[in-house]
Amino acid sequence: MIPDEAGIRALFDCLAGNEPRLKVVQREQPDSAQLDPRAETFLKYDGNRWGRDLELYASVWEITGPACVAGTLLEEIVLPLKASSPGAFAKGVEILRGYDLGQDAKGWQLILDYFS
Repeated sequence: MIPDEAGIRALFDCLAGNEPRLKVVQREQPDSAQLDPRAETFLKYDGNRWGRDLELYASVWEITGPACVAGTLLEEIVLPLKASSPGAFAKGVEILRGYDLGQDAKGWQLILDYFS
């Protein structure tokens, strides 16, 4: 799997499925359930925005490549869950391990080993 829109959606869905306080939302305000037509798809943790729009991560992938986006997802979405939701963190790392980063694959696995 690559960290394109489908791969990032798989990560978001997996995390939300393993942490009840996380939910995938669309077109909502960052800190309420009110409609925000400018917002796209993102995660909320305890009702507050968690990370950036899925579509933004996906568009960055097209520009910077998979390794950059995978690192950003690790930093912004998965690592912060380590203390508060170790189960979701472990599932997130599992999804990230499955990302195909091409020539950066070995280094990526070492990074994930370090944080796991």
